[in-house]
Amino acid sequence: MTEEELNERQRRRRALLLIPLLLLGAALCFWTLFASVSLGEAESFIPAPLGSDALANYGKDNIPGRLRSLSISIVEAVIRDRDPEEEDIDSRVEDVSDSLKSPVPTVTPKPGDPTGTPTSPPTATSTPDLSVTGTVTATGSPSPSPIPSRTPTATKTDVPTAGPTSTSGPSPTPSNTPTNTPTPSNTPTNTPTPSITPTNMPSPTPCKVIPELWVHFPVDGWINNSGDEIVGEAHAWDPDNVNPSDCSPTPEKNGDGIVEVEFRVKQFGVPEFISTDLTKKYCAFGGGSPCIVVPVNGGIWPDSTLITGGIYEMHARAKDDEGQWSLWDYTTFTINLPTPTPTPSSTPTPTSVPPTDTPIPAPTDTPIPGVCALITIDNFDPGGGSYVTWDVINANGSTVTITQIDITWPGSNDSLEMFRVGGSVEWTGSDDEPSANLSLSGNVSTGGPWKLRFEYEGSVASSPYNVTFTFNGSCTVSADHNS
Repeated sequence: MTEEELNERQRRRRALLLIPLLLLGAALCFWTLFASVSLGEAESFIPAPLGSDALANYGKDNIPGRLRSLSISIVEAVIRDRDPEEEDIDSRVEDVSDSLKSPVPTVTPKPGDPTGTPTSPPTATSTPDLSVTGTVTATGSPSPSPIPSRTPTATKTDVPTAGPTSTSGPSPTPSNTPTNTPTPSNTPTNTPTPSITPTNMPSPTPCKVIPELWVHFPVDGWINNSGDEIVGEAHAWDPDNVNPSDCSPTPEKNGDGIVEVEFRVKQFGVPEFISTDLTKKYCAFGGGSPCIVVPVNGGIWPDSTLITGGIYEMHARAKDDEGQWSLWDYTTFTINLPTPTPTPSSTPTPTSVPPTDTPIPAPTDTPIPGVCALITIDNFDPGGGSYVTWDVINANGSTVTITQIDITWPGSNDSLEMFRVGGSVEWTGSDDEPSANLSLSGNVSTGGPWKLRFEYEGSVASSPYNVTFTFNGSCTVSADHNS
């Protein structure tokens, strides 16, 4: 290799060595520029110098003397500085002063006291204006100022005391003094220091729920025959009066928080009797201990409404002292009354007088042709959506028997579950088709009108319905509703 080639190779090596040095110098220049700009911008966000640039030391300090007290005028100055136009500054200052003077629990011992008095710093939630006092409490001065001491501890600065100014006795522990005082053995180490509720803070709002009620009597499914007595009673209470902390149910507290209970006795969804009771026991028919009962043979409810045989429902709801109503609760009961008989006379007179040329059939157990001519079925009622009814009048002067029913109804998803005559159940089953052929033996007493009621499992439409009743196995009467 020639000398000229060796020189050329050395020049190339020196050039390659210069490239990393240039890159390193450029990086140092960029970092210097970035640091100066970033630090300059960061300092521009701070309107006042920090109290100290020393590192924080959260170790325990030995405080030989008392801590200096904080004049309440500092708090007043801060409040006035923030809201100079407010008129209630004096009362707000007094609230803050009362809060600071109240001893509160803490685990930090006072200077010279190895056990300490349980107190804790008043929380910033005692008044909205305490949120601006962070700078004041950090320096012990109403305006920011640098602290000449560079000792790395927060306990060497002036801080507000947790109690009133005093010239004798140890001062309470300052509210912002860090401490690593060991937690007592019976206190979990991760349990935060409890804070006192300021005297001007409202107490927690108790829970609020609607009242509870159930119908106590009559028991669901009761059957009341001739000579029996009907009892109506409800049990009601308000959980937020019994247990205001969590509104847990306590059924045995009957009457607590309740001002009114409303009762309704219904037949086929129509109220037959309505009453209100204001005191426990809550009775449907009046009284208290015990409740007044209604005899089945009496013939009338306490409001003089006529009692007839059939299926009934006892509904009730309660209102509490906040004006809220409970949900309705109800039970079902049956009243069995003997079939009414016509007034004795020389010639039996039917409820509806047939034409003079039509003979009145005599009661018989065998099919009697012509009984359907004196039977009327009309007044279709769609009910509550889960049942439908027709009225039937029997003008034959004697009981007739429904031996078969052919019925169709709207829809195919709701099954026919029950058929009643005047409240008495004459057929039960489950027919999912939109039509049914029922074989039964349901008696229709003379007179009327009596309710023929078809009950379904779910809600059904109000039309169309077509039904044909066969009476005494000999003749039929049809009815329909298509609108």
